[in-house]
Amino acid sequence: MKTTPGLDPTLFLQVCLQFPDALLGDSVEVALSLGKRIGRQVYILGDTSYGRQVDRWKLNVVCCSCCVDEVAAQHVGADAVIHFGHSCLSPTSRLPVLYVFRKASLDVPHFVTCFKDTFPDTSERILLLYDVSYAHYMGEVSNLLMSAFRELCVSRLHVDQQDGGVGRTSSLAEGSQERDYHLVYVGQDGPTLTNLVITLPGRSLRVYDPNSPSPDLRLYDGGKSRFLMRRLYLVERVKDARILGIVVGTLGVSEYLGAVERVKQLAARRGKKCYIFAVGKPNVAKLANFPEVRSCGYHCQLPGGTFLGLSLPTSQGYVPVVTIANFPEARVRQSLGCVGFCRQVEVFVLVACPENTLVDSKEFFRPLVTLYEVELACQDRPWSERYVVDFRELLPGGPQHAEIEDSPTDPDTPDMSLITGQLRYLGDQLEDSSPDTVALRADMTVSR
Repeated sequence: MKTTPGLDPTLFLQVCLQFPDALLGDSVEVALSLGKRIGRQVYILGDTSYGRQVDRWKLNVVCCSCCVDEVAAQHVGADAVIHFGHSCLSPTSRLPVLYVFRKASLDVPHFVTCFKDTFPDTSERILLLYDVSYAHYMGEVSNLLMSAFRELCVSRLHVDQQDGGVGRTSSLAEGSQERDYHLVYVGQDGPTLTNLVITLPGRSLRVYDPNSPSPDLRLYDGGKSRFLMRRLYLVERVKDARILGIVVGTLGVSEYLGAVERVKQLAARRGKKCYIFAVGKPNVAKLANFPEVRSCGYHCQLPGGTFLGLSLPTSQGYVPVVTIANFPEARVRQSLGCVGFCRQVEVFVLVACPENTLVDSKEFFRPLVTLYEVELACQDRPWSERYVVDFRELLPGGPQHAEIEDSPTDPDTPDMSLITGQLRYLGDQLEDSSPDTVALRADMTVSR
């Protein structure tokens, strides 16, 4: 079995193998072979992991397992994970990971010929990017192109957490930025390409898809302007919202709890209330269960049983966390001596890895936004040409971090909504954060 360097399975007592759904059929053979080699039992993670593959800009969900499922691995006391297939290369928070990428085929001579025909000026600054499944060809490609293109920069994948962390890096020329380079991407349409389009402000972007019938370095646009217009609309929805639901879409990416805390701090600055939702892999059906949420302990009576709503301790006291299974209806009944208070969530904030944070929320009961869009709405940050999809860049120590300013001094200062055309007052939102009164119906459901 060929694996990427950085982790030796023989050094760990409990090793888990994580496969994408399409490769689970081969998992038993791999586990038995590796178990014989290292002399101990190897576990297979059989659950579909966090992570989705999405098509270009429509962001429709297709099954993928780009994130490491640390929670499932810890159920068997694992101290290391071997991750197979595509990966978003998000750093984990607890366990070391060994990555085994799929090795797709690439016609290197044809690609080099197309590259030279597309860029006859060998003095052009070019940044070569690629999907992880073509990483094993980049050494050969670099050797064939670097002699002619002295300003060529080939990005690198870092997969060793003990040697600078995981992720992508590019060694640009001194004093230069991405906007000075032509971008070339080897791979197919997907979340990796989508993130590159909206995060790297290059002079141009060309895509070489080895799987297309006639591969070529075609100029890529992809409707970036329409996409950004949609995201700007969602920023306005956040400004109008009084209740935010924080959807935890990952339990393995490093610093995800810091992202949750950041959303709470930004919401507090604008007098908004937050609820945290731990629902596993978010989808339309699950989030549709939360037209209203409660601000204290409760029981939800579901067709499959009774589930308890909890409050979890944080650095700033207890925060309500709503947990629920995938059922179309839930009846709330009196518990702990009180009925509680129900409020409507107006916007969900998804905390996930960079390749899964952008979701088309047209089919959802409420829109899903990113941490960056909450920053733009609550922090009055100017819109930059570089869209941020990695929430770690917005946290303290990140390159896009900005200190949270004090709340506006005058809560009666009006602000006009670009969606409704009505005036918004911070004072109204602060007052609205107080509990509403509700009624308990005879059928044990709760309404305003």
